[in-house]
Amino acid sequence: MKKNNKLSFDPIKNQWLLLFYLLVAELILAYSIPANILTQWVFLGALVNFMQNIAPVLGKITHETAEHPDAVRCYIFVTLALLPVKVWIFYQWLNSDRSGIYRYLVVSILTDQKPAEGDNFITDPLRQENQQPVKQKPRSLFSRLFWSTLILLFTVGECWVIYEYYTPDSSAFYDQLDFRRLVSEGYSMWSDWALQDLTLTSFLLAVSLCILRDYGIYFKQLFN
Repeated sequence: MKKNNKLSFDPIKNQWLLLFYLLVAELILAYSIPANILTQWVFLGALVNFMQNIAPVLGKITHETAEHPDAVRCYIFVTLALLPVKVWIFYQWLNSDRSGIYRYLVVSILTDQKPAEGDNFITDPLRQENQQPVKQKPRSLFSRLFWSTLILLFTVGECWVIYEYYTPDSSAFYDQLDFRRLVSEGYSMWSDWALQDLTLTSFLLAVSLCILRDYGIYFKQLFN
């Protein structure tokens, strides 16, 4: 008799592959956007101008600050439009292991337990595989309120940096350097903007969504 071999499906693995494909596509896009794309595609230019109300960084990309401003503006627009997909990937990953990953990376009103020791991030998966209880210790209410608030504020600050970004006439050397790398197109634009800034921002947004959801659950349970 022939055995029915079922194809294994790992949703988390597939999500990481999706993130990898997105980053590769964004790298290819960084090298392939036509210099005058917003002039050729008027509707796309209108969408970019609309997004500028949300992301003022788009208004700082001009002929005075970039060699090909249309290409850079279009790239920023596309990568920001893909940001929710990256947030969803990290959100699914965090919630795939509520007793492991979630406890380490999300501090909310509901995470009243924390790892007993710092190296538990490595040893806990082995315990779970051997069906052994993970080592935990209580997390105080003050700690949960303090750290969850701090994470939310840090996320807001990171989003502000991303959407405003550094001004080309900033007095800070590293701000000027980051802006020059952004408008230089190609690999520098991809590595600084898409790979570094947007990936970090999407992770923080996913963590913040988990925190806000837990607060919603907590208050719903409290009033019910």
